[in-house]
Amino acid sequence: MKKLLLITEKTNQTLMICAGLYEHGVIDANTRIDTVHVMPMSWWHFKIPSHIPMANVPFTDRPGIGDLVDHPTVAQRPAETNERYLSMLSKFDVKVVPQGFFTDKDGERRVSCPKLEFDHNPLIQSDPIKTVAERLDGYDQVIVSPDSDHSGWSSAYRWLDMLDERLKQMGSKSRLPSDTRAMWLHSGIDPDSVYESYRENTPLSDPRVQQARRFGDAKRVFDYWWLCNSAAVFSKLQKQVDVERPKILSKYELMTLHLLALRNKPISENNLLYGMQNWLGTGKYLPLHDFCRPSLEGFHSMCLGTREEADQDQSQKDRVWGAIGSPMSRHEIITNLVEMGLVEDDREGARIGLMGGISITDRGRYFIARCHKSTFDPDLPFRLSIWCESADYDKMERYIRTVFGKQKRFLSKSQHQPGSSS
Repeated sequence: MKKLLLITEKTNQTLMICAGLYEHGVIDANTRIDTVHVMPMSWWHFKIPSHIPMANVPFTDRPGIGDLVDHPTVAQRPAETNERYLSMLSKFDVKVVPQGFFTDKDGERRVSCPKLEFDHNPLIQSDPIKTVAERLDGYDQVIVSPDSDHSGWSSAYRWLDMLDERLKQMGSKSRLPSDTRAMWLHSGIDPDSVYESYRENTPLSDPRVQQARRFGDAKRVFDYWWLCNSAAVFSKLQKQVDVERPKILSKYELMTLHLLALRNKPISENNLLYGMQNWLGTGKYLPLHDFCRPSLEGFHSMCLGTREEADQDQSQKDRVWGAIGSPMSRHEIITNLVEMGLVEDDREGARIGLMGGISITDRGRYFIARCHKSTFDPDLPFRLSIWCESADYDKMERYIRTVFGKQKRFLSKSQHQPGSSS
């Protein structure tokens, strides 16, 4: 009986990979699969210090391995739910039960009703790294196949590093099987594309994989610096404007709040999400995605710059990846702003044709009024992409120190102005 370890991100992704491998005979109904989901809706976060004195801001200490959390968690998720959430991440002893395939209108093969049967053992699920470490010699093959982006590969390697550390602690001489491969899902997750990715037999040392890993690792350091400083600076500002449910404000939550203040009228959630995906910034950078100007009802009024037709003919190498948040994070960005009371969401008004939708609140306007102008950088997604691509930590650190240094001085100055209530 063949045993396989499959490291992915999401349940649906696991289903499609298994379906593709089954249809092409790589696995069969007797194959036993241990599958680990390393990043569904979350990152392997660094621990954010509970309190950093304002005197230590700007804070740009480089995090170390000891600053990494033990398990993946969702930001703001209550600690008591972590064990339940972790049990959702890793499923062991999976049996593939294919339900048949069909050909869609585009001629692609699709799974009609895939199903996986899991052995629900809470003791196994409570410590997936330990379980995999103990079973490692029994696997015929290991496949690492997260989404083909920097965050997925960074998280996958984080998990593999933790597995390696556990093996050392156990004194085990076990190592990943020689047939371990990275499946770079660059052309889709339909059965034929999955099989083609599998046949490429991509090693973990592949330059694409390693570059994605370095990109993700660099971005995580920038996010760590941002969140550490935000916990001190913007959390204090939230208290000053009477936010009842304060949160650590992320870079793109702040950017979205600035944009809603600039717009100063409601926008539907769909148009907001569309604009975040197709963000153009000031026009200084040409987006990596297909050139797509947001609609008039979307972020068109917020676009701070435009591109001439000639710019659309630039070569792909001149394009820069950039968007406000990821597809998985954008809804959470909006939700967090609403929960903080900085934004309101009047979906009912939008539904019946009134001026409803998502808009900044008076508290949100007051918050933005107390933010230094340097905290609004419409080109940040593009700058960050370039810095992460080249692992330019010096520029990232300089940016953090500039933005939070100016914001700290701005807050201090405003507090000492005549008539200040704080």
